[in-house]
Amino acid sequence: MKTRLLSFTVTAFLSVVLSAAGQPQKSSARSTSSEISETVLGKTIIGMTPEEKVVRAAYEKLTMLNKAALLIVNPSNISPRETEFLRFELSNFRVGRIREILGSRVEDLKTEGGGEIIELGRSVTQLNKEEEHVAYRADWAIDQWVAIYDHHWTVRNLFNRQPSLYYDVSEYALYDVVVFFKGKSRAYRSLALFHNAYGSTEELRPLFWDTIVGSGGTLTEVWNEQRPAVGQKASSSLKASKSSIPLQQKASALERPFKIIPAVWSPNVLKPLRPSQDYASQSYSETDGLGDTVTTRTEDYTEHSSRSHGEEVGFQGSCSNLSASQQFCTVNFAGWFI
Repeated sequence: MKTRLLSFTVTAFLSVVLSAAGQPQKSSARSTSSEISETVLGKTIIGMTPEEKVVRAAYEKLTMLNKAALLIVNPSNISPRETEFLRFELSNFRVGRIREILGSRVEDLKTEGGGEIIELGRSVTQLNKEEEHVAYRADWAIDQWVAIYDHHWTVRNLFNRQPSLYYDVSEYALYDVVVFFKGKSRAYRSLALFHNAYGSTEELRPLFWDTIVGSGGTLTEVWNEQRPAVGQKASSSLKASKSSIPLQQKASALERPFKIIPAVWSPNVLKPLRPSQDYASQSYSETDGLGDTVTTRTEDYTEHSSRSHGEEVGFQGSCSNLSASQQFCTVNFAGWFI
């Protein structure tokens, strides 16, 4: 077997003030007091905006996947103590249009790194050739945080660095977080962005800027994870949201000529709490065309007190017919990030 987050004048003025006070105030930032009731990850949430519900659901999902990691070590630990897994308290939500904060410095909006943080590491297990299951390990770590951008930079500045990533961000949610783990806690402010170019709340795709828990986009990765958690039945896949699937992936089933064998994720070296791994994949084709893009990441933690340096590269297979029985296949670079 294989085991693979006054006078008259004043009186008149007072009347005007009272009259104005009786009018509804306009604010571009939407509060969270709307009367809404909906179930998110098994809990009924009342009086919350769709954005707040998505954020809360993401942290609840991380809690669940962190509990699942305990089963890898001890399969009988189905009722762990609260101190053994990540728990979160979220409050003070502020939701609004992204234009409200574009001119604000990032460090004035949210807590930046440094001090004690939560490091996350993904574990994928597979029994024989059955469906893969996922869990997220966690631990406290000291983060020697250094910004890769000028501390005067605004949200707009950061957006301009990666326009292809942020072009359709229309809304944001700021919120307070308290994380509890292993008898310790930390309070901080975080930010989530939402990819919904037309302002629709039905197609919310969150992007989390949380630098205390799961820095480097790990919380977004957790939200998009759809494999079942360790300890769940194979049919209980984690459906984050239909809107979390990129549009190009939704159309790919009609356009892809290849028959692709699922990539086999197999770490060559097991390093605790490090989500980056070396991967191997294989594909099979009966017709010519392009295959899926397979992304691999290599990181080096040597001489780093926290985090790392490295490279992420995408590969894409391409095959063309030479004859009725022969094909010429190549592997091309589909993009890279250092």
